[in-house]
Amino acid sequence: MPSEVLDSAQTRLLAALGFLASGAGLDRQALTLFQQLSRLRPERSFGPVGWASHLLRQGRCADAVWVLQRSLRLMPAHTPCDDLAEVRGWLGLSLLANGEQSLGLQALRDSLAASPSSAVAPMARSMLGQPS
Repeated sequence: MPSEVLDSAQTRLLAALGFLASGAGLDRQALTLFQQLSRLRPERSFGPVGWASHLLRQGRCADAVWVLQRSLRLMPAHTPCDDLAEVRGWLGLSLLANGEQSLGLQALRDSLAASPSSAVAPMARSMLGQPS
């Protein structure tokens, strides 16, 4: 993936716009931003996490699981550990919301194994009943 396609600051800006659109009820715009981020920067968690969180807010838990599982399959080998952990953590949350207890808990454990200091680590520890 050529770095000139979308740099880190541009990626964060588009993700922030996606979350703002999602919170404002601009569903089509939010989904478009998150889907394009997922396509343009498959090694980053912003796109799939934003996409899945938007779906979760709509009660579309199975769709969120699909998005995150697909993202994990498409993430390249050079994916940063924190991004991998964040997608796995959100997958765990999505699986739990979808009623898939054992798979959800395993995804949360996988998230902590990938990066115990990622942004989702406190949530994963809390949901697993582990100390912070």
